[in-house]
Amino acid sequence: MIKTIAQISVYLVISFSSFASPATLRRNCNDCVVYNSCDTAVMLLKKRDPAADAQLKSAFCGFDYNKLPMVCCSELTTEQAPEAVENHPNLLLIPEICRNNKKKIGGGRPAKRYEFPWMVLLAYETPLGPQFKCGGSLINERYVLTAAHCLSDLKLIGVRVGEFDIDATTACAELDNCSDEIQDLRVEEAISHPEYRGRPNVRNDIGLLRLRKPVDLSPKNTGVVCLPATRQQQNLDLGRQVATLAGWGYTDQGSTSAILRTVVVPVYTVENCRQLYNRGRKPGEEDETINKLCAGQKGMGSCEGDSGGPLMLMDQAGHFVQYGVDSYGPTLCGADFPTAYTDVTKYMKWILDTIRP
Repeated sequence: MIKTIAQISVYLVISFSSFASPATLRRNCNDCVVYNSCDTAVMLLKKRDPAADAQLKSAFCGFDYNKLPMVCCSELTTEQAPEAVENHPNLLLIPEICRNNKKKIGGGRPAKRYEFPWMVLLAYETPLGPQFKCGGSLINERYVLTAAHCLSDLKLIGVRVGEFDIDATTACAELDNCSDEIQDLRVEEAISHPEYRGRPNVRNDIGLLRLRKPVDLSPKNTGVVCLPATRQQQNLDLGRQVATLAGWGYTDQGSTSAILRTVVVPVYTVENCRQLYNRGRKPGEEDETINKLCAGQKGMGSCEGDSGGPLMLMDQAGHFVQYGVDSYGPTLCGADFPTAYTDVTKYMKWILDTIRP
């Protein structure tokens, strides 16, 4: 078994040299990079199995000037086939309404106050006292999906479920037929993706929080968001579709809003996302958009929602499905540049492998 990067390099050079040479013309692709600049390539090499080898060889695009193999990084994936998610035993831990996308939501569209009942606030200890600095989404009664950077170098206190107006002292007592119940819960375990890497080249920015006790899902201001678990959802081309963001605006850029807000934004095509985020990069540098989505438009974007919060599309059954996790974006809020979101479809197997009853 290959155990070191040096051994991996030797193996890869020998393997590719069996059917190519430094004189081989490079296959054209937008992200032909040296294999060790592509995280996915390195992970596939560590697997050292026939399926991984086949992927690497199909993505081969030539050699660099040091005779190191290069690959089209965006063509590689560590995800298994869609059936590996559809048939995963832990899919039963996802609410049934999300696994049966033929069932309509009863009662039509909810009131705006209860439109996104899965929205979660992450509370941290700071020199100024407890503060909400990131968001997340409730995916079942024990787990919150968020960004890995929200779990790094910050002292997490707990999460708040069921919030709408952070500044309100009496919840929604001024409204009729309102029984909002705020739930503040402790975290049993914070789980960042094992391959998470922070700036400047962010990778695998996704994480899970396991709560110490189950969330009470009976109040109407508390619910769960659906995840892209079906074959159709995983294969959906999101380019040029319109997605929904929700959040309080407490992002790592410092934007603030006490009341939950929402905005709709266009999703960029893979090619447009890659061109924008990779412009100015030198040939051979790794593609910044691997396993990411781009969304937003001038005046709208990440500052409209929390860092770690969801990017969602509504499916044909009327359920919101979370396709992205807010990762990072331009420093200037509302700039004419898209926000980068972790592509949830690329991490569904990791999510299912990680959660437990």
